Amino acid sequence: MVTSVSSSTPVLGPHDQSAVITRTIKHFNKFELLEIPVFFGYRKSLDKFELGADFRLSYTMLLDQQGRMTNASGELIDISENNGPLPKSFITYGLRPYLNMDISERTSITLAPQFIYRPMEEGGLEGMDTNLIQTSVQLGIRYRLN
Repeated sequence: MVTSVSSSTPVLGPHDQSAVITRTIKHFNKFELLEIPVFFGYRKSLDKFELGADFRLSYTMLLDQQGRMTNASGELIDISENNGPLPKSFITYGLRPYLNMDISERTSITLAPQFIYRPMEEGGLEGMDTNLIQTSVQLGIRYRLN
């Protein structure tokens, strides 16, 4: 994560002027999470195709968080397990629609976009709310053993 902080400071003299000061801070943060998921799904077969969707509800626990970030006041702070943007536990929601196409009796190709939302109302940093949104696209080959 790269954060830029800017501020304007008036400079006194015969003419009023403004100066802009910018600093760029690179953050390398690490978050370790443990999730206990429950999946619900629906699928419909149509000849060589299968359409479906998986819905995910997870209880997520924070194991560790490390790094640096700016707080709501723009100050650079170190984050730790007790002082960071993530709460100790939260609920995660997910949706994964998919399309399978059979290419043989046992083999199919799968295309599945995935959307995961982690709302976190109470983080460890005052004045900062954090919500994580993760999107991905999965493309794979499935082989049935039976």
